[in-house]
Amino acid sequence: MATAERVRTTTSDDALKHFVETALDRLGDEDTVRIVLEVDGSRLEVPTEAATSVLQILRLAASGHHLDVTALPDVLTTGQAADILGLSRPTVVALVDSGELPGERTGSHRRIRTVDLVAFRARRERSRHHELRELTRLSEELGLYGD
Repeated sequence: MATAERVRTTTSDDALKHFVETALDRLGDEDTVRIVLEVDGSRLEVPTEAATSVLQILRLAASGHHLDVTALPDVLTTGQAADILGLSRPTVVALVDSGELPGERTGSHRRIRTVDLVAFRARRERSRHHELRELTRLSEELGLYGD
């Protein structure tokens, strides 16, 4: 069952945005980012895969977006995966066929485990952040950025 709920933050939206962007940039860099939940003295460290999702939810909340959290099945069709990734179904098929996105063939159909799709999306997000940081660094170095 899908539920839509506005997530409210208790910190400045700008401060939260900066914190989340920094955390997403560093996620996967030798465990430099950890999310720990604490309730009544009990602590739980959020696994890295889930930390990416938590940070993306916080980024959306800080930007004023409304959030819709939906449970997904364990296995997805290429069409479902395409919708989640914001790609076309043929692109997802090509990613599966190339091995970039893990998937299995059942007859003429391809199926993708949700955990594999989430990991793929997290890798692409980290790569995109790394590439943007590098582009910004090069632009600053060449005097094309800022001032």
